[in-house]
This record gives sequence, C-alpha cells and structure tokens, in this order.
Amino acid sequence: MFTGDLPATHDLVVYRRDPWAELIRTPTDLGSPEFLLEHVLDDLETKTVTEFLNE
Repeated sequence: MFTGDLPATHDLVVYRRDPWAELIRTPTDLGSPEFLLEHVLDDLETKTVTEFLNE
C-alpha cells in the first residue's frame, strides 16, 4: 500500500452515454479506490441524474 501526500495518479471518470460527455472527474484515493468506485456505482443505481450531479 502506498501512503503519503503525493497527488493521485488515477482519476475516476463518469461519462454520459448520449452525448458521450465527461460528467465528473475526481482523483482516486490510492489507499482504497475500490471504495470510491463502489460508492459511485451505488449512487448511479439509486439516484436520478439530477440527484447524482448535485451530490
């Protein structure tokens, strides 16, 4: 595991299918990127587009 104050080298990017446009780009946490991905996937399943973007 990597720890420290260095900037993240990977981003989580959410795209809208039509039109193919980037909606959100956020740096991932090198310690637990799977937590962020899991959270976003859950939000995409349970929230409306407006709710997701507002969060």
